[in-house]
Amino acid sequence: MAKRLTPFIGLAVVAALALAAAFGAFSLSPAYAGVETPDARGLTVTEGFSPQTYVEDVDGDDTNGSQPGVADGGTSTAVFTVEGTRTDIEVGDGAPGAVRLPMGQTVTVNLSEVLDGPTQPAALAIDTVNAFTTDDGDLLNNVISLSATPAGAMATSIYTGDIAASLNPVLTITPKAVGSTTVTVTAIDGSTSGVTPLNSTYVFQVVVVANGVLDAGSNNPNSNTRYTLTLYPESQLDPGQDVVINMEDFGLPTGLLANRINMQTDAYYASEGNRYIGLNAVDGSGLFDANGVRDAIGGAYQAGVVNPRDVLVDGDDLRITLPDVNPETDRSDSIMPGDMVTISISQGAGVRNPTEGDDYSVEITNTVDDVSLTTNEIPVVRRVVLSEEDGGRGTEVTATGSGFKNGTTLGFFLDLRTVHVDNDNDPMTAAERDNGIDDDNMNGVDDPAEFDARFEDLLPSGEREAGEVVLCDVAQVGGNDVGSCTFTVSNPPFTPGFNYVGAVDGRGQFATKSDTNNDGDQRFELKPSISVTPSGGNPGETILVQGFDFPQGSLTRVRLARQDTDAQGRDNTGGLVASVTGGTTVGTNGDISFRVVIPNWAAEGVQDLQVTAGGESDNVNITVGGPRITVTPEVVLANQRISLVGTGFTPNTRISGGNGGLTPTVTIGGYEIPMANINEGDPVTVDNGGKWSASLDMPLRDVTTRDGAREIRVSDSGGRSGTVDINIPARSVTIDPASGRTGTTATVRGENFPSRNDNGLSFNISIAYDTGSGRPTTVSTVSDASGRFEEEIRVPTSATIPSTNTVRVSFLDEEDVEVTTTVTHDVPEGTLTLSATSGAPGSTVTLRGEGFKTFVPVKSVSIGSIDVLPSPAPATDAQGRLEFELLIPGLDSGIQTIEVEVSDTTASIGFTVTTSAEIGAETPVAEGVANLGDDLVRVFNFNNDTKSWTLYDPDVDPASLGETAMNYFIAGSSYWIQVGRTVEVILNGRTRNLTCVDGNCWNQVVW
Repeated sequence: MAKRLTPFIGLAVVAALALAAAFGAFSLSPAYAGVETPDARGLTVTEGFSPQTYVEDVDGDDTNGSQPGVADGGTSTAVFTVEGTRTDIEVGDGAPGAVRLPMGQTVTVNLSEVLDGPTQPAALAIDTVNAFTTDDGDLLNNVISLSATPAGAMATSIYTGDIAASLNPVLTITPKAVGSTTVTVTAIDGSTSGVTPLNSTYVFQVVVVANGVLDAGSNNPNSNTRYTLTLYPESQLDPGQDVVINMEDFGLPTGLLANRINMQTDAYYASEGNRYIGLNAVDGSGLFDANGVRDAIGGAYQAGVVNPRDVLVDGDDLRITLPDVNPETDRSDSIMPGDMVTISISQGAGVRNPTEGDDYSVEITNTVDDVSLTTNEIPVVRRVVLSEEDGGRGTEVTATGSGFKNGTTLGFFLDLRTVHVDNDNDPMTAAERDNGIDDDNMNGVDDPAEFDARFEDLLPSGEREAGEVVLCDVAQVGGNDVGSCTFTVSNPPFTPGFNYVGAVDGRGQFATKSDTNNDGDQRFELKPSISVTPSGGNPGETILVQGFDFPQGSLTRVRLARQDTDAQGRDNTGGLVASVTGGTTVGTNGDISFRVVIPNWAAEGVQDLQVTAGGESDNVNITVGGPRITVTPEVVLANQRISLVGTGFTPNTRISGGNGGLTPTVTIGGYEIPMANINEGDPVTVDNGGKWSASLDMPLRDVTTRDGAREIRVSDSGGRSGTVDINIPARSVTIDPASGRTGTTATVRGENFPSRNDNGLSFNISIAYDTGSGRPTTVSTVSDASGRFEEEIRVPTSATIPSTNTVRVSFLDEEDVEVTTTVTHDVPEGTLTLSATSGAPGSTVTLRGEGFKTFVPVKSVSIGSIDVLPSPAPATDAQGRLEFELLIPGLDSGIQTIEVEVSDTTASIGFTVTTSAEIGAETPVAEGVANLGDDLVRVFNFNNDTKSWTLYDPDVDPASLGETAMNYFIAGSSYWIQVGRTVEVILNGRTRNLTCVDGNCWNQVVW
């Protein structure tokens, strides 16, 4: 499995051999002739094992072999001491000395030993560092310092100049950025030994590589983005082992596919023998094999990108199972110590940035050792995004802040530009800032972008300061660290041009000030805007136009529908299509106000109105009406005369009676109305203001006899048309009464029929009562000016009793088409009444009837199955009524049906036959009134012989009444019965109708 023997020790061997091969170029340049260049340098590399020192013999003066490469009297004290976990220190052929170290790792140079050699005592120090420079200090973030022990001159940043004599000066380099720089130190030995001072120049290169570096594709909160991790493992990592990335603050999806992540190393593999070759040269041009020997490898290739074996989301951890990093070989290849490993997590993996703004790192561990690596921090910014990037006053803008502290209040405020002064200490105007210059042409800068870069204080500060207005507040930021609210743009506080919106939460955290925020999402440009009052009008009408936030200047253009002029006479006076009155100059506050007359040529509908003033334009939609028509009345009947008034039509044309132009027309529902119906046949002209008026006699046709809305369209001879809607109500017919006996009279009423017009023109309305016999009863009438009529009609005696009949109301229109409206009328059945509803056999009752045919003898009368027709047979009178007495035959007691037949009409009624009781027969009281139930209140009886009263009360114990208690009903005797309500009940075999009138519920009955 292993590609190198003892990889950790091997690394030290590689470094030693590399230095032994190339250190000849890693030397000081003599400043004085005759002075021997020192031949020894010490190097200590710390990488998880005991430090070892490597030296090189430059001049071959190693006489005693005490240390390889060190001359007699030399020293092995380290010149470089590297602290950290991974460092390559190499010297390329013909190149200056170089140190390669990961970002954030420290390397120190003890300058007192730079000149240490056989000709100078080790105890003597460099007294003066004459010059100390780098070619690119910013690349390393200026973390190069020079210190002296004991106290002496000291520089805390890149330094160029003399440094006073000091003991043991040390150069410390801690780079914080990836890149390289060349460091040059010129030193003068201040020895007092009498030796001529040596002025030497030491040159070496610092190359900074990434180790444990996290890079994100986006710094926005909760952004679904890609991530790249670069690291240098300290141990051999084999396929199947895990690398664990703790992403506690990040959003990990529930599952991840291995193909959403890929890995890559910087190792090479020789085609011959599949040898592993580490890429260790600083510039990537030098390859060193496992023995540390530089090799030009033919056929070498770099391993491609591979996906992990598996990926598991385990809580806050992303666990990556390592693959074979070089599947092209016939073995399983591992990641070796020192290989640069790049792990790329694609955006499609669904990993998201933290939701709260801050700096975040991740921790990387593996299943081989306990070493953990915390990467650099990536910033997650607090953002403000506006729903609109520009607009005029009144624009509603929703501001959304993300990355802020949840549960706190979030306030959005207008982040004003800081006031800036020019060279003469005069405040700069917005125009000067936008033009990139001031009154004195600020240092000759005339490019706005360059001006912003050089004078950043012109941009908003990002923090809320005195005088900055709160636009809206979010009561509480949500759990996703996002809050939003809506504000309406106004001036003030907004000013024309770019305005910036900032935000601050309850922790005092502001939106991150960055180019992305300030120059994009956070910026709202207040543009010129116009409003119109009213929102539209008809040709010839005037609307008020108000403009806001325009640059100072004149009103140069007002265009409707973006039209300037054409053959139809559009105006084009100085670009003002419409007639303009009022102010034509923008005020100092950016406002302008004027009135516009909607031109007569303006097309009907929604049209664009554009205003240009001060070199800027804005537009708004207005609704232009077409020609208007008013009608009186709006509810119209056929044959009715109405009045029409039109405005906005083509001046000096005609509505009727053409004048050589287009043929004018007046239509209703698409039907063209004859000219004789318009203005009594006289021509109708449009005046020079587009107005006209005329009368119109509604035709009597299908289009006017059907109910519903209708459109009247008037087209003038100039081609302009206007419309107005009228409503034709539905006709209705009623008959009173709704039912009636044959031979009686009913009243028929109609509404919304064609009216009699102002000329008295009317027409006949026919009313026919149809019984189905084929010979309807007919009358005629005419409607009044309101379309109403009222006429009586006799119910035919031929109508069947009972029956439902049809009453038809009709008229003929101009095309002799019958228009009919119908209503039904009922003839009720014959009815019977009795003088008594019950009786014993042998008793007589009077029977009365009505609703029969007139003057017709009664055909039959029966009770049950017994014919009881009197002789001679009775007959109906002139009103179809009858009355006669009946003898109740001997029938079983109970309800029997009395049936009477007259002509073809039969009527019936029920009669209760009772059993007669013998005079003096006794019936217990409780039994006799049992049918009354709870309706009984009490019963009284007066005995005329004894002159005494007796009482029965169902709620009183009879024993308590003594001699006044009534115990029996006696047939033939009279009794007073009090009931609680009107009730019909059978008592002693007879039907009794016991009533209550005005609260008096006593009834006298004979038992």
